[in-house]
Amino acid sequence: MTGTPQGGAYPAALLCLVAGGALGLVASARTWGAAAVDDGLVTTTVQVSGRDLVPLGPAVALLALAAVVAVPATRRTGRRLVGAVLATAGLVT
Repeated sequence: MTGTPQGGAYPAALLCLVAGGALGLVASARTWGAAAVDDGLVTTTVQVSGRDLVPLGPAVALLALAAVVAVPATRRTGRRLVGAVLATAGLVT
């Protein structure tokens, strides 16, 4: 038995990492909400982006994209370590 998973699970996992990382970066850059307050003299507008809501979101997204390179470059123990780092980063965020 080799260190490479059998079937389509391996490419599917890499595809999920790419999709999750890309979506995380896009979501953190987008404006999620906006509000305008008019006090009679001045109208103040505030916009909130994904980066404001989840400050570590872009870092976790970049970590997922880095894992796309790290997973094929490592074997069994390394892959488990990469998975543990990703899971921990996801829980912290």
